[in-house]
Amino acid sequence: MSLKELTKITATDLWKGFKEAGDFWETQEEAVREFRKRFINGALEAERDMFLGCKAHERTEKRKDYRNGYWTRWITLKDGRLEVRMPRIRGMSYESGIIPRYKQRVAAVDAALMKIFVYGASTRLTGEALRPILGEGVSAQTVSHIAGSLDAELKRYHSRKLKDEYLHLF
Repeated sequence: MSLKELTKITATDLWKGFKEAGDFWETQEEAVREFRKRFINGALEAERDMFLGCKAHERTEKRKDYRNGYWTRWITLKDGRLEVRMPRIRGMSYESGIIPRYKQRVAAVDAALMKIFVYGASTRLTGEALRPILGEGVSAQTVSHIAGSLDAELKRYHSRKLKDEYLHLF
């Protein structure tokens, strides 16, 4: 849409501009995803700077090691998968506190999967239940592993002491 004076804009011009802009909600979601990606990548970079004791290209006596590029990794957030750049360090072992090793999903996704399973859905159905939100399903084996964290609590429930105040017990 060309730039016009505000007094000369017609309803047709507004409609044309709206159609060219695309879906408002998709644009907003993409902007939020991009912001989240930049924020997480920036936090990972700052974490590496703190671990090394210096910033990129900085020469100090406090330097512990050297940067060694990045590797890409996917993590599932509440609104879908996100690709992040995990920083590497040359000689030292380094594990991020922001995204720990082997962590594939945030705790909120695991909690949602556990709730769906507890409400009676099968492991396969539970894995598929979040597909519309996450953009991908979770395997039945993954749901089974997540539900395994309930085993201790379930065992405690089954072995609890019952009070002798029941007329009938089935």
